[in-house]
Amino acid sequence: MTSPIFCPNVKAMVVRDIKNITQKRMLISYRREYHADAFVSLHNKEPKSYKIEFSVEMTPLGSNIIRVKLLDELDYPLVPLLNELKHRITELDSTDVLPR
Repeated sequence: MTSPIFCPNVKAMVVRDIKNITQKRMLISYRREYHADAFVSLHNKEPKSYKIEFSVEMTPLGSNIIRVKLLDELDYPLVPLLNELKHRITELDSTDVLPR
C-alpha cells in the first residue's frame, strides 16, 4: 500500500479571481455589502465559479471586518476557502477595486 505524496508547495485550493462584483444599496455608511462570483480551482482542475455574498464593515477603531457567505454547494472544506476569500477581498479593498 502506498501513501499519498505530500507536496507543501502545491495548494489543493486556489482562489483565481473574484469577478462581477456588485454592491448592494445600504443605508449604513460604515458597512458595504456585495454579490460576486469567485473562481476557485480545486486540485489543479479548471476554475469553477461560485456565487458569494460578502460585507466589509468598518469598526469604531478603523479596522475592517470581512464576512463571506458561499451561496453554492462546494466539495471542499469551507474554512480554508473562506479564509482565502477574506484575504483576497482584503486585497481588493485595499487597492480600491471594490465599488463604493
